[in-house]
Amino acid sequence: MLTGSVYIGAVGAEMQPVAAVASVIGMRRRPGDGGPVILTPTKGYEGRQKLIEMFLASDHDFILLLDLDMQHPPDLLERLRAHGLPMVSGLYVKRAYAPVQHIWFEDDPGFNWPMQPVTAAPPPGALVRLGATGWGAVLIHRCVFEGVAPLLKGEPFVIEDDMDVWPYDLAAVLCGAESLRPLRADKSGVVGSDIRFGFFVRQAGFPIWGDPDARSGHYINYPLTPDDFTASAAMCEHVAAQIEAMRAAWRERVDGLAGQIQEM
Repeated sequence: MLTGSVYIGAVGAEMQPVAAVASVIGMRRRPGDGGPVILTPTKGYEGRQKLIEMFLASDHDFILLLDLDMQHPPDLLERLRAHGLPMVSGLYVKRAYAPVQHIWFEDDPGFNWPMQPVTAAPPPGALVRLGATGWGAVLIHRCVFEGVAPLLKGEPFVIEDDMDVWPYDLAAVLCGAESLRPLRADKSGVVGSDIRFGFFVRQAGFPIWGDPDARSGHYINYPLTPDDFTASAAMCEHVAAQIEAMRAAWRERVDGLAGQIQEM
């Protein structure tokens, strides 16, 4: 079981919701933990890479990477650290309403591409083994970076920060309107840095875990949380039933009108 102090780093734009920033500053820490160190770079991936470099130059054992546009629970760090794992992520959703999308990708022992996004609400109370996760609320031990670095052959840990740069529309996949398809043979499709990093973490022999009870909320007009994912799925079922009832009523009305016309 891995233990030790934590370097806390957060990345965001200069203008962020006060409650989101306060949640990072007010997160519960132990004596010896650092930070938080907050960076507001032009590009998010540059800030994350800088935080990782600063962490590796420190004496801390873990780094907690956070997005500054999310409201994090005060016990997030302690909850993730208590697992004693090399890499464990909290659960949050992308900053989008339609549809609400998790940032977790399913574990695949065969390392097949592309990774399958998690499409169901993870049950509470148990860790979930993952293939990849976002950078927004993740705790990583330094041994992971030490294991991954040789596989990258001099490339930085973070090269690009958009996980939905894929040869398919993730929103369409989650809605069932499109199927996953392999990456193009010419490898011209760019893979987001979080998915890329997860791939190499597993290649280096480290599992990635997700804690479905460590929940952060992405700010739109309010913090969008995984609870909205569940609510969104339930709402889709409710709306679908309503639409079908309306169609049935209209069919009955049209049939009635057609009968009246025939009698005229």
